[in-house]
Amino acid sequence: MDLQLFISNELAIHFYYSRDSVEGDIFHVKNLCLVFPGLPNTIDKSYFSDRVSRDTAFLSVSYYGTWMSGGNFNPQSVKQTIQDAISFAKSKEGVKAFDNEKMCWEYENLFVVGYSFAGNFVLNSVLDKDSITSIILCAPLIYVDKQIVETVLGNDASDFFDSNMFFLQFLQRGYPYVLRGIEDHSWASYFDGSYDLSKISIPENYPPIHVIHGTEDTQVNFKFSEYFNSQYPTISTLELQKGVGHTKEMFQSRHLRV
Repeated sequence: MDLQLFISNELAIHFYYSRDSVEGDIFHVKNLCLVFPGLPNTIDKSYFSDRVSRDTAFLSVSYYGTWMSGGNFNPQSVKQTIQDAISFAKSKEGVKAFDNEKMCWEYENLFVVGYSFAGNFVLNSVLDKDSITSIILCAPLIYVDKQIVETVLGNDASDFFDSNMFFLQFLQRGYPYVLRGIEDHSWASYFDGSYDLSKISIPENYPPIHVIHGTEDTQVNFKFSEYFNSQYPTISTLELQKGVGHTKEMFQSRHLRV
């Protein structure tokens, strides 16, 4: 596996690929996966090493205001990250940070992969099935809207929001220099379900969505994924993995449906 770093308009994107996919000056792959992580997110080269192949490559994105990406980290910039990263993948070229030379790529299928925190923001982004093959969400945090959380969890809704705020405070204490803007008041509004961007509205012409969730997930209840699947049965499929907790390891190449 090879690795390149691109910086596109302050957005840092790591490209994990196989040399076997390079023909001449152009990288050719069947499946290109654009990965949006959870929080706090660390670069995990080993995670991609056994998933990269001649047919499959990954673009792993750091949200604006996090890690090597510039700008500020807030709910709106996360949504903008997703839009800009998709545009970057579709442009089929980037300038390598290592040697400042252009790298070009071609692909047959573009998959958007979201883990945990990314779920709500991916589903709130403007995506279309004409350019994206499908969306794969692993243990996704889909809902933070109070009305829906109360509908799904009932009396346990307050525990959900208490956990959210505890997690936010942990990020504020431990990652203020990595998540630059995590102390912004908008994050408190987002995690307590009162932020406008918390609400999901799936437009027409949306790509098919495959949700994977573990039944032993103690951080994001799989009941949210069940509820989402029931609300969008024409475009969503749900795979529940028994005995599995909150982990992105559930994502495997077999989930790339073409």
